[in-house]
Amino acid sequence: MTPSLSPEGKEHFVRACRLLGLLLPPPNRRKLQLLLKFVRRVASNPRLRLDGSGRQGNLSLALTVLSPAVLRPYAHLSHDADVGRRAAALFAQMYEEVWTPVEELRKEVEEKVRKKKSSQRDGRFCFL
Repeated sequence: MTPSLSPEGKEHFVRACRLLGLLLPPPNRRKLQLLLKFVRRVASNPRLRLDGSGRQGNLSLALTVLSPAVLRPYAHLSHDADVGRRAAALFAQMYEEVWTPVEELRKEVEEKVRKKKSSQRDGRFCFL
């Protein structure tokens, strides 16, 4: 069920998903992260059996049920449910790559936070 991509395709997918994630309002972005994290946990739990008949694996069943919540089209647009499941599967499969901040960005943010904290500490002592 999980689609495979070439290394170049994966890189493009990760970049596109990062951009899409940034375009979402923060509360929606967090809900998407939590939903995808839940799908990954359900799929990776070997003791959990969602389908009593054994015809569908946990990942397949979770994506069938939850992919409309991940990729809900507007009511007036038609969509292919299979394409939505495959996109949600890729999104869940590449969760870490998509949601982990780029190293350069993480370092830049940490440096700005450190400078801000440093300037705040200096400002507190100016009043003595």
